[in-house]
Amino acid sequence: MDGKSATTHKLGDGEDNMKETRREILKMFGALPFAGPDRTPEKPRPFPVAFLMYHEVFAPALVGEIRTRIDRGEKPLSLPTLGWFLRKGKNLPEGTYFLVTCHDGRASQFTEGRKAVDELIKKTGVFIPLNLFVITKFDDPNEPIANISDETPTYSDGVNRFLTKGQVVQMLKEGHVAHNHTVNHDRNLPQQPETMWRGEIETAEMRIQALYDLAGVPRQVKAFAYPYGRVSSSIETFVSERFDLAFATDPPATIHQPSQRFSFRRVRRS
Repeated sequence: MDGKSATTHKLGDGEDNMKETRREILKMFGALPFAGPDRTPEKPRPFPVAFLMYHEVFAPALVGEIRTRIDRGEKPLSLPTLGWFLRKGKNLPEGTYFLVTCHDGRASQFTEGRKAVDELIKKTGVFIPLNLFVITKFDDPNEPIANISDETPTYSDGVNRFLTKGQVVQMLKEGHVAHNHTVNHDRNLPQQPETMWRGEIETAEMRIQALYDLAGVPRQVKAFAYPYGRVSSSIETFVSERFDLAFATDPPATIHQPSQRFSFRRVRRS
């Protein structure tokens, strides 16, 4: 990496041009080169990835965590890269990996998270993308994204501060990645009627895509995080038909099977 600000880093041109762009993506995110013909599935094997789970972000703590992992030989990974391997039925190159997931869309992910990313570029030469699992309620869950002010928070719980629409769009332009975390973040989503949980997921999916469209950035992976990590078999099946991968919560794990791609476990950090 050239040590420039994170704002200079962008993803490639989407699935149609992945053949030309994926090596640049791998270079950007620190993964090793691809091996073997693209069309050849491989016998699945477990892969070690620590999916680090943050809500509030404090820049010095995040920088320290990532520098420690890099110093002991772990490789940063991106969800677009992992999604490519899963879709192609190919194994990650040998190694131990980590990636950063940021949940609920807290405001510190913009202020402290971006600060940490810029600091890591200066100290390690590696751009670490933040994976933002954003709750997309805004003031009115039925209002088109284009009509919502940039200053409008993506969510409000009366306690925490959340990303605004404009901040999410800016982070997408900087090379970070946004994902579906439903509209209302319902703790009891698996107990709701099917029409309700389907609407939560589908509406949020349209809103996430609209944010990418506003940013003018191609979306290279579709990921989902179940609210509070809670999932039923019906919801998991529904998600598996629409997304590349998804995250549950407990128990935490750092060794994963490709067959678990719609219930990957995370390691909570905040």
